[in-house]
Amino acid sequence: MANFIPYRRNITSNTEVELFEPGRRTSFRGILISNIHDSNAAVVDLYHKGQGSTFYVIKNLNIPVGASVMIEECAPPDASLGVYIQIGSSQSIDVRIN
Repeated sequence: MANFIPYRRNITSNTEVELFEPGRRTSFRGILISNIHDSNAAVVDLYHKGQGSTFYVIKNLNIPVGASVMIEECAPPDASLGVYIQIGSSQSIDVRIN
């Protein structure tokens, strides 16, 4: 069974956030990332990681205040990779997985 998070709200920490753990087959169409901070742009990394390797889907994507971006077809190519997101400091985002 796929590990599915339908919604993850208000990520504010600049530490790595695991959306899907390695070893689980994930199935989703895309990830909507919205900048919800009042005054700061969000700088976002979205990546697959596992077995000592990291593969970036997006790196240092600048999302302006009040804007959103939809990343489609970003599921990992195999179950050995997890899906992670990280933002810069003093930033806030909402993440919705479809």
